Amino acid sequence: MKKAGVRVKARTLASQCSVFLSGDVERCRDLYAARHTLTLMPDDRSESAERSLACAVRFVGTLAEMPYAEWIEIGHRAATHGPERDACAASALLVDAVIADQRLGFAAWLLSDTIDTAAFLALHEPGAPSRPPPRDRRRFAAARSAAERAARAILVAEHLDTGEIAALTTDFERAPAA
Repeated sequence: MKKAGVRVKARTLASQCSVFLSGDVERCRDLYAARHTLTLMPDDRSESAERSLACAVRFVGTLAEMPYAEWIEIGHRAATHGPERDACAASALLVDAVIADQRLGFAAWLLSDTIDTAAFLALHEPGAPSRPPPRDRRRFAAARSAAERAARAILVAEHLDTGEIAALTTDFERAPAA
């Protein structure tokens, strides 16, 4: 027996395809947005899950506004914290398990895709080097990985303890002013 939410998603997708084929672009955009709203989280989501999703979306929004230099700084912090790596890896595995258990795969993918877009924007901002040196490329990659880990942790924050969240978001804490 299928859940009502699955039938709605299937009908919405079929409707989206027929509208796309008919050429009604404006209506197609509306249905695309509705489809993603329906499938972003499971039908039985809680208020705290909605808050966690909103926090993760805000976090990713701040990434889109970060300049290239800040991505490099975060990547440097992410690449240099040694002893915390084991705690971070264990927490990341737990986050992956919670995402699978709570059926949040699409929401996690969408956050990851948005992080890729934010990274692209930072790489192509005015003033960013057209060909970053290898050290900066490694740091930028480390920052992207850290951003994904942090966004995924924020998405399932209601299922984690504060230590696990801290292990995955620590690279985004601002350094105290000297």
